[in-house]
Order: sequence, then C-alpha cells, then structure tokens
Amino acid sequence: MSYSYVAIGDSISAGVGTSLFSPGFVHRYRRMAELELDDQVLVHVFARPGAVTKDVLNELKQDFIRERIKEADIITITAGTNDLINAARKYQTDKNADGLKISFQECKENFSAMMKVIAKLKKEALRPFVIRIFHLYNPFPKEDFAIKWVKNFNHFLKSLAKDYHISIVEINQVFKEYESEYLSIDRIHPNDIGHEQMAERLHRLGYGELAFEEEE
Repeated sequence: MSYSYVAIGDSISAGVGTSLFSPGFVHRYRRMAELELDDQVLVHVFARPGAVTKDVLNELKQDFIRERIKEADIITITAGTNDLINAARKYQTDKNADGLKISFQECKENFSAMMKVIAKLKKEALRPFVIRIFHLYNPFPKEDFAIKWVKNFNHFLKSLAKDYHISIVEINQVFKEYESEYLSIDRIHPNDIGHEQMAERLHRLGYGELAFEEEE
C-alpha cells in the first residue's frame, strides 16, 4: 500500500526560495512521512507562484484536482501570503486602511470556501486522512499593519481546526526574528533552511490514524 499526499497552495508549496535542485518543504516532508509510515508517499502538487486565496479556490473546481483530493491521505495548504503582499503594496501606495480590511475579509472568505470544498470532497472518505494548514509568517516584520494582519489571520486559521483531521502548522513563531536566517534573498519566500523548518514542524504534528493503519 502507498499513501497519497496532495499539496495545495501558492509559491511556498511550489518550493520557491530554495537553491537550485534543492527540494521545497513538500518533498522534504514526503521523505519524513515515508520513514514514519514505512511506505511510499506519492506527491501531487497543485500550487502556483503568485496565487492568492481566490486562485487556490478556483483550482479546486478542476475535476482532476478534486479527484486527487478525494483520494488523498495527507493534504497540506499554504495560502494567504500573496493576499497580504498585494494588500501591503497597495496600502504602502495609497495608505487606505479600508482597502486592507476589504482584502483581509476577502482572504478569509476565500479560505473558508476552500475548506468547505475540501470537507465536502472528504465527507465519504473510506480511509483515514489528515489536513495540515500552515500559519502565515510575516514578510513585513517591521510594519504594524502586517503584524496585525498576520496575527488576525492566524487566529482565524486556528478557528478552522475544529475537525480532528485538521491541524495548524504554527510556523509564524518559528520564523519570527529569524527572517534573515530562514528567508531567501527576496525576503518573502523561505530559503533551504526555512523550507526544512516547515517540513520539520509539519512532521512533528504526527500522522493521526495513518500511523496506526494496518497494512492491507
């Protein structure tokens, strides 16, 4: 038996920020999962650099992706960082706080809709599965509005983890004050060390019932 791992999201899930030929957190985590579960883990990555939460939500309308989610034993999600970046750049230009509020609300609504789609697809799952959602870390650690956005959005993400299948990867505290060590030269994406930290924190959450599933 093998396991299916679906990684959904933005450039972080796509592995942006790592050095040439170095894997992102998804494939680092896959190796950890294979050792823990003592079996092959097949990876399907549906992630695009620059994707905001609305883009990720639209991806979930594709039949092929929906089928992979139905079959998935492990699902990870990274989304929201580009919503923050776009809102931050706009705010730095127009100083319109209302625009930040609107963007924040839209981001939450899109993420909630994503989770509803996934919950519906997994409703009749015959095998155990786990869903892991990454907290946002702050690419603008000196900006008060960004600190507030990240804090409030991460609080919102925690509210989604009511189902026992879902856990939050609290990466923000790991990256805080270590941006120079964990972020790449663009100061936005994790570097090799940052991706390794993400994989490690993800691994530490465990594998739920997957780790106890008997071989067929």
